Amino acid sequence: MMTSKRSRSKLVLLLVLALGATGALAETLYKLVDRNGKVTYSGLVPKDFDGQVIRLQIDTSTNTALPPPAAKGEGGILAETEAEKIIRRRSPNNDDQVQAARLKVEAAQVAFESARDNSIAEDWIYVGPASPLGMRRFPKPEYEARLAGLQEGVKLAQEDLEKVQRGF
Repeated sequence: MMTSKRSRSKLVLLLVLALGATGALAETLYKLVDRNGKVTYSGLVPKDFDGQVIRLQIDTSTNTALPPPAAKGEGGILAETEAEKIIRRRSPNNDDQVQAARLKVEAAQVAFESARDNSIAEDWIYVGPASPLGMRRFPKPEYEARLAGLQEGVKLAQEDLEKVQRGF
């Protein structure tokens, strides 16, 4: 199984930290390898885990990583981060907009489910002998188009809700 450079880098970092671990400031981390070879790191071993568990001691005092330097904008002023831009773009109180968008999603879902679950005889084409065992029905193209339109309405309402939640 191939591992990515990033996964190998993480493993090397964890091994370096594990080798330098000391008692008082050490935390325990577990490397879990399941039966398929998938590797996961966790602070706890899941109950009834079926695979290999490797205990790693991590010395938290050796973590000297510093945050990246802040980007400087024009005139030496700190540039705004992407997260700050997103927060600034949001309206101060979009709770009402989110609630309205959720109601639209709900209404679109109800309309779709109602049309799907409560079809009428005119929505179907009946084929075959009139006996109960021989007659078969197929949806009319108009009914299928109506359902597709309602389903598209649900999708669009969900996309609108996501946009409002992100503040766009």
